[in-house]
Amino acid sequence: MNLMKWGLLILLFPILSVAKAKVEDGYFAVKTKHLDNFRATYQSVSVKELKRDGGYSLVRLNNQQIMQITTHIHQLEHNCGGLIDLSVDVKAKRLSIFSVFDSFMDVPAIPEKAFTLDDKAKVLEVVNHLSKTEYEKTLRAFTSFPNRYANGAHGYEAAYWLRDTALKYANDLGRKDVKATAFQTPRYQQPSILITVPGTKPSLPGVLIGGHMDSYSGNKPAVDDDASGTIAAMETLRAVLASGKRFERNIFIAFYAAEEWGLHGSKVMANEFKRQNIQLEGIMQLDMIAYSQKTNKHFTFVRDFTNDGLTNFTKTLAMEYLNTPEDKIGDTVCGYGCSDHASWHRNGYRAVTPFEAHFDGMNDDLHTSRDTMALADIDHAFRFVQLGTAFIAELANPQ
Repeated sequence: MNLMKWGLLILLFPILSVAKAKVEDGYFAVKTKHLDNFRATYQSVSVKELKRDGGYSLVRLNNQQIMQITTHIHQLEHNCGGLIDLSVDVKAKRLSIFSVFDSFMDVPAIPEKAFTLDDKAKVLEVVNHLSKTEYEKTLRAFTSFPNRYANGAHGYEAAYWLRDTALKYANDLGRKDVKATAFQTPRYQQPSILITVPGTKPSLPGVLIGGHMDSYSGNKPAVDDDASGTIAAMETLRAVLASGKRFERNIFIAFYAAEEWGLHGSKVMANEFKRQNIQLEGIMQLDMIAYSQKTNKHFTFVRDFTNDGLTNFTKTLAMEYLNTPEDKIGDTVCGYGCSDHASWHRNGYRAVTPFEAHFDGMNDDLHTSRDTMALADIDHAFRFVQLGTAFIAELANPQ
């Protein structure tokens, strides 16, 4: 990767003992009904609302209020975190916060594309290098941090643990061309990490798979949300490299910081890709893939803030490569951009998000100390590892 082109910083020897960064107040979009319910429940908490329009409110929040609102939305509204960080766009796009708010639901037109399965034998060679044992071992190691809070030392260390693990895979296999880039997050100590496996035809649009590394503070192992998806992307990387194959397209593995705080890390990364006009054939977000107690589906696809064509193609991959019965594939709707795929979607990229269950049947213990390996269904999660790897290998054009 041309670092001068990217204008980004690769940190090779981070200092792990760092002071906690001061988190300034930020501007966020939140569903107005969630804000009104929060205010009715917590009348002593004063939230500064600047504007409301189209079912959303523009609010200014401090770090404590962010935690309070996201916890309320999860526990009482039975929804995910619920906030979209707009402060990133103010800086990146040099617009006023009101201009950003007025346009944040506007999505660039994304041209439809017909996807086809072209390389089944070669793709299966890559998929066959996956290891359920390796996935579980790496998942246990990653969740040994007490938490991965984006503005704490553990979150910072976890980011570079991911970077070092990825580069060790590459170095052990003699792939000196694999690069790691740290995307600094303006409001948080934890950086996002991007691993790049160069393609033989780098001018073609690349392919990307990722998950978010962060968690809440305190005793939060966050196995399902979202160590499960993060390490799935890591295992995809390991299989891609272990296969010995080269691919025409650049392959990007993304580990996002600060997703729990309004998709902050992925917004920084997606905005930078857009600014640099870096094209992608498609991106897959893996967020919560290890809980299966309330579903009989193998895969449930999020259908808002995602691309229909890419989603239907990924369903075909599940049936073709994993022999998934069609009645074991479902759909769900989040109701807003509830994970990092929305950052890419809003920047005009095609995104797909296979999820562990319908939102009514997802893991209720996310964001708590109970989100541990005891609740993780490794067999269920490993299906997503296989699907993500087939997605990357098929789209990247194996040689």
